[in-house]
Amino acid sequence: MDAKNLWGELPPLANVRTPVSVLKEQAAHLTEMTKGVLVGMVVSVVWKSNLFAYQLVIRAPALNAYEADILMIGYDITLYPLRFANIATDGSVLLCDNEESFITQIESVLTSEPVRKIVVSLFERAHAAKRLHAEIGSTGGGGGRIASIPRGR
Repeated sequence: MDAKNLWGELPPLANVRTPVSVLKEQAAHLTEMTKGVLVGMVVSVVWKSNLFAYQLVIRAPALNAYEADILMIGYDITLYPLRFANIATDGSVLLCDNEESFITQIESVLTSEPVRKIVVSLFERAHAAKRLHAEIGSTGGGGGRIASIPRGR
């Protein structure tokens, strides 16, 4: 006797887009737009023990890997509602009931003036640092002097 399938029909599973995948898409866009001068990253963090929690971070590799925290999300196994923390602007935490409201909140933060200032400042500084590193590398870098600080006697 064959075992009866008690699951019934499942919804299409391949079409499920998790909140972390949405953040990773945005991180990749930033990296692409800045040609790698800035790197968008999504890192796993601990928020509450029962949540999947992630933070969107901007890293500037040319600035000793300086990182700016932008936003954080936390959700349970059902995905929505999710907790959304706006780290870069006002620190507010709110609930997003669905993917549409989540995307609206992400866009609101990423297009905000404080985040734009962070991106522009990091890009300008990192781009200048990359140029300087390239110039030093092309001149051989061997002509520099190392300063020593005399010890007190």
